[in-house]
Amino acid sequence: MFGLVVLAGAALYLGLMFVTVRFAWRQGLASGGARRKAFCYAAVAFLIVYLPVFWDHIPTLAVHRYHCAKDAGFTAYVEAKNWHAENAKAVAMVNRLPSREREGAGQAVRTSDGFDRYAVFGGLVHADYRSVQVGWEGLPVWRSEHRISDAHTGETLAKAVDYSSGYGTTEGLRWWLRRSSCVTSRLTAVGETNKPVEPQHILHLYKRNLLGEKS
Repeated sequence: MFGLVVLAGAALYLGLMFVTVRFAWRQGLASGGARRKAFCYAAVAFLIVYLPVFWDHIPTLAVHRYHCAKDAGFTAYVEAKNWHAENAKAVAMVNRLPSREREGAGQAVRTSDGFDRYAVFGGLVHADYRSVQVGWEGLPVWRSEHRISDAHTGETLAKAVDYSSGYGTTEGLRWWLRRSSCVTSRLTAVGETNKPVEPQHILHLYKRNLLGEKS
């Protein structure tokens, strides 16, 4: 039923677009102008119908693409196998803990730079997450950053940056703005097959290698 309502709304909108543009075209010709003048009339009519609904379409996609090209992707600052080797005894001790204590998480703590921080893997590792709106004010483009750090030294081991766009459930019908991820193919740090994967998924694979977890 909901799908029929959406289709009916789209049909009405396209019909309004067609009628308005056609009327403007004819008015341009009737005013004694050439086809160029009629085209200008039709273009203005198109924008009058188009912009109230789609004004942020092209700007949102442009901002999303710009930021994806700028810094989206996965970055490993420390090789997972090297960290695992340096902390082998601590990792072995944590692996003997009950699964609930080993996996951890608990209540998030807000860091000074705005991340929600969770203590995981028996407190050996911090998993941080932050999501902020970027680009021009009013455009629904979001930067999400996941990072993993050594809880003892504070050193950042790896991070994943991604961008999404679109509104939440309050404006869910505006599907044309939705982009869930930049999608990247940079997987060399974890030695996986080269195929498009979202950065946070790569970070998850890195974490499994970091802690010696089996698939």
